[in-house]
Amino acid sequence: MFFWLRAGLEELGHEVTLSHDKLSPSAVNVVWEGFTPEAGAALRASGLRYGIIVTEFMDGTGFNKGTPRSDQPDRRDETYRKRWLGFEAAAGRASFFWSMVESNLPALRARAPASFVELGFSERLVPAPGENPHIDFSFTGILTPHRQRVLEALEKRARVIWHGTLIPIEERDRLFRATRINLSINKTTDWQMPSGTRVGLALLSKRGIALDGTPQQTRLSGLVESCPADTDFVEFALDRLHGDWQSASETAFDRYRAELPMKAVMERALDESCLSNVTAPGSDRSTGSRWPWVARLVKRFA
Repeated sequence: MFFWLRAGLEELGHEVTLSHDKLSPSAVNVVWEGFTPEAGAALRASGLRYGIIVTEFMDGTGFNKGTPRSDQPDRRDETYRKRWLGFEAAAGRASFFWSMVESNLPALRARAPASFVELGFSERLVPAPGENPHIDFSFTGILTPHRQRVLEALEKRARVIWHGTLIPIEERDRLFRATRINLSINKTTDWQMPSGTRVGLALLSKRGIALDGTPQQTRLSGLVESCPADTDFVEFALDRLHGDWQSASETAFDRYRAELPMKAVMERALDESCLSNVTAPGSDRSTGSRWPWVARLVKRFA
């Protein structure tokens, strides 16, 4: 997600820096949610200006109506309980929120300005042409019981490459480009949102994708076909493989470029987050109505 945000902000003329865990006193800090209660409290007490990127579905008392791996009655394991408490600790002093889930906006806007951020198109993100894909299906991401059941059923009928653990981004992207149909399987049977990263990578790479259906859809996910509620996902994925996925990918790529530019996504996000007129210390404000500022993207504050 970082690469999309950087592309959109830099195309608007802003400077972007990245840190895995350090805030900047001279920048607008944009912090990925996913920290402990202690880290959230430290962020709140830092005195620095920051916003929070919310990647998960908020259900009122936690994230994602529970946790994919949890066997507790409320479907919340200790990791996700701490994650929610960390968010709650930091949210009270956040200047803005950028959410990957549109239904989060009413709850977030009750706290501070918030905007729905999709992963839009940028020429900077288009990979160089490579070899033709030679793998039928692949999957990368967190392995949950539901995902494992789907993968095991599919590999009885086709060649499927999948990993039991997360792999480095560079290796993930190579596997993505080497695959004809990339699998986007929901974490649970009642998952709410499609994976923006998987759809975006498929579109940029002009590769096929078998996208699981979800109650919430986005402009991004609407560029590709998703599995209907009354269709078995394995059958849906096989149909994608045996169909003309190349032509479908070319058409979707052209629509992605025309309909969802990342520059416009970030321009709207800055407007809705009340950041349009933010400037870094020492910036020259005489050049127009929008002034460049420094964004520090912090992947994991701890």
